[in-house]
Amino acid sequence: YSRMQEGVGSLWNKNSWHWEEKNYTTWGKDAMKKKLEQISYEQDGKRIFIPSVTNVKGEASITIRKMKKKHLFEFEITMSWRVHPLGDEKALQYGQIKIFEFSQDDDEIDIEVTADKNKPESNEAKRLVQKTIMPHLQKKIEEFMEEYKAVEAERAKVEEDTRKRIEEEKKMKEAEEAKGKEKKQIFDEMKKKEEELKKKEMEKAMNSAPKKIEVVKGEGSVWNPNNYFWEEKSINEWAKTTLKKLFNEMEIEWNRGRIFVTEVSKCEGEAGTSIRKGKKIISYDYNVIIKVRGELEDSDGEVIEELEGTLEIPEMNSDSDLDFQIYIRAAADNENQEKIRQMFRDKGIPKVYEVALTFIEELKKKQFNQDVHKK
Repeated sequence: YSRMQEGVGSLWNKNSWHWEEKNYTTWGKDAMKKKLEQISYEQDGKRIFIPSVTNVKGEASITIRKMKKKHLFEFEITMSWRVHPLGDEKALQYGQIKIFEFSQDDDEIDIEVTADKNKPESNEAKRLVQKTIMPHLQKKIEEFMEEYKAVEAERAKVEEDTRKRIEEEKKMKEAEEAKGKEKKQIFDEMKKKEEELKKKEMEKAMNSAPKKIEVVKGEGSVWNPNNYFWEEKSINEWAKTTLKKLFNEMEIEWNRGRIFVTEVSKCEGEAGTSIRKGKKIISYDYNVIIKVRGELEDSDGEVIEELEGTLEIPEMNSDSDLDFQIYIRAAADNENQEKIRQMFRDKGIPKVYEVALTFIEELKKKQFNQDVHKK
């Protein structure tokens, strides 16, 4: 259901470039509930309908980054169903439907249909619901997604945001022009000082042994007075190299075999540090696919079975920290391969989280122990 759209962020978010997230959980739960409670249809001489959605668990949010908007949600839903013959509402059968956890990225949903009574007529109604309800649920979820996408896309709001943005930029431009030569002189002096400091640092590096640079927390460039304005610096090359190295070194042994990485086949995304109002912020967002191989050994230590697969992390980012999904792709053809596949889950997933934690710690060291916003 997910599709990226061009988005307009808040006024502080110039050019809608920086990460921004808005909470739509309350709206999303209410909207989904209303949609599902609209389900009512006729099938095989009976009326089937949803009288109430009893519980909606989860959250919804809209994010904007680099002018791209993404509508996110993750829900688990419980609702009641009712079935009665046409023209005979008293012969009512009823039960529950549970939609297991699903999100905007899922093309299909998993459901469980139960009847409140274990009687032939109740079980017959339950089977009818199981057989016919899915297209109606899918349709309402699609309608929900279309409304969700329109929440922040109303033309009047976009035009008002654009107008305010233009006014703010105009005021900023007028203020900059008013300062004129005074601002230019200050800027030139700052640039000159910055060049002198850079030259001194280069001379130190050439004439003495390398020394650890102690960085004042939240210290930006010389041109950034009081470290107030936004500065951003990419550390993507370092982060990718570090992340791939950590995953390539990942190996797990247990009493019947081992799991090791054959290749980090995908590591796409970005990482950077920024400074604002004297504070440093580090951010990262990666999509990683790790190819792994598992080996099962007999009591003599001989390999008796192998299984290859992948561990996929579609969204490993600083917003979720360690709260991200890991998907296992491995096709087991026999009992021994199924044991290896289970080890991918029981041993491999915790190890991935362990590596991710190490990566986060390395990022923090990069943030606080290196001068990424160097004078």
